[in-house]
Amino acid sequence: MLCAQYLTDWGGQLHDRGGDVALCEAIFRESLAMQAGHSFQPANEWHFSTLWWLAYICEQDGRIQEGERLALEAVSVARAFDGGDGWTSADAASLLGACLIGQGRYAEAEPLLVSSALSWLKLRSITTGSVRRACYRVRDLYALWGDPRNAEAVWRGILRQAVDGGLRGSFIDETARSVVAMPGLDAGTYGLARDYVSRELSGPRSDEERRRLLTPLLLSHLRTGAYEEVRSILPELEAGSGGATAVEWAAYAMALGELGETDEAADALGLARDLLAEGGTDAAATRWVAEAEAALR
Repeated sequence: MLCAQYLTDWGGQLHDRGGDVALCEAIFRESLAMQAGHSFQPANEWHFSTLWWLAYICEQDGRIQEGERLALEAVSVARAFDGGDGWTSADAASLLGACLIGQGRYAEAEPLLVSSALSWLKLRSITTGSVRRACYRVRDLYALWGDPRNAEAVWRGILRQAVDGGLRGSFIDETARSVVAMPGLDAGTYGLARDYVSRELSGPRSDEERRRLLTPLLLSHLRTGAYEEVRSILPELEAGSGGATAVEWAAYAMALGELGETDEAADALGLARDLLAEGGTDAAATRWVAEAEAALR
């Protein structure tokens, strides 16, 4: 068994260093062959690692059904190893979910991917590669299917770590922007997005960076009911290069409507509609204008 453990460890290090994938796969298969016939009581972490690596290589190579078979076995071994509460179970479930996405089996993938991401967020920091990978897979799922609001606990966990830990990065930026675009979430989730963006704006920023961050800040204020804050931000956006966008005018219209300024809200909504018509098909702008129209009826 020591030889099999050595091979799995070597194959993993080789893969992480960008080694030849075919060679890595051959190493893992040799290790798995050595392990055949052995009884793992309790379940063996090296056996899990070998199965996980082979499933991962197959999934990345497009051999999805073989990847699913190996990932299922990895899930079984992991649950025996950590009782379903450790990093091995989280990693195996996420990989199995990725294999299911690859086959268009989104409804089956959703609970695996969401539960895996939540487990990882409890276990490790979002600066860890495995945690980011699990969260990216959740995002990838909802880009293809389903309602991302079902994973609100995942988005909240990411933002909570970012706010409490002073973390930053493109993935967190993307999460904050996505959260404020989703209607119907908990006010606390929107508040975390607002706190993260506010912190990012507090330091020195180029005009371009500031412009990029002002939009999610404006939207987060709308979602948290800070309508006067929305009013105060819109003029800066309009004064910038290119002016305010259809999304920003739609959000501004909703804020004015909540403040009882119905005529001004109607004017702002009209500007949002005009910009949407000029810009052609823009899914985000279309959604925001529709939301504003519904809110102002």
